[in-house]
Amino acid sequence: IELLVVISIIGLLSTIATVSLGSARTKARDAKRVADKTQIVKALQLYYEMNNGWPSAAGNWRCLGAPSTENCFGAFTGLDALKTAMAPYMANIPTTGADSGNLAFNRYLYIDITTIGTQTGAFLIWPKETAIAQADCPSAYAVQHPDKYWYCWEYLGP
Repeated sequence: IELLVVISIIGLLSTIATVSLGSARTKARDAKRVADKTQIVKALQLYYEMNNGWPSAAGNWRCLGAPSTENCFGAFTGLDALKTAMAPYMANIPTTGADSGNLAFNRYLYIDITTIGTQTGAFLIWPKETAIAQADCPSAYAVQHPDKYWYCWEYLGP
C-alpha cells in the first residue's frame, strides 16, 4: 500500500510539472516573438530613416524575410526584392515559430503604404499564443483567430 501511495504521489507531481512546463514554453515562445518583433520594427525604422521611406512590398502583404517562392498567411508570398532591401538592416529576419498549417505559418507579415481603418502607412502583423496585451500591441487591431493565435496589426508609421 505504501508503494502505491508513493507511486500515486510521484504520478501526480509529474502531471503537475508537465502541465506547468507546457505553459512556460508557450510564454517563452511569445516572449521571443515580442523581442523579435521589436528588432524587426527597429530594422524597418532604420531602413525608413536611411531611405526616406518604407521598403517596398510591391503593394501587397508580404512574408517578411521570405523568398518569392514561399507562402505565408494563406495566400501571401515573400518578395526577393524586399528580402534584399532589408538585408543591410537585418540580415536574418527571424521566423515566428508558429505551427505550420496555421494562419501565421512561421513568418511576420509586412505591407507598405496602405490604409487600415483610419491609419495609412506601413504595418507589421505578428502572432502570439496567449492574449496580446495593449502594451505589446499598441495598435487597436489585436484579434484572436480561430487557429489558436492572437494577431497584432502593428502600425509602423506614415
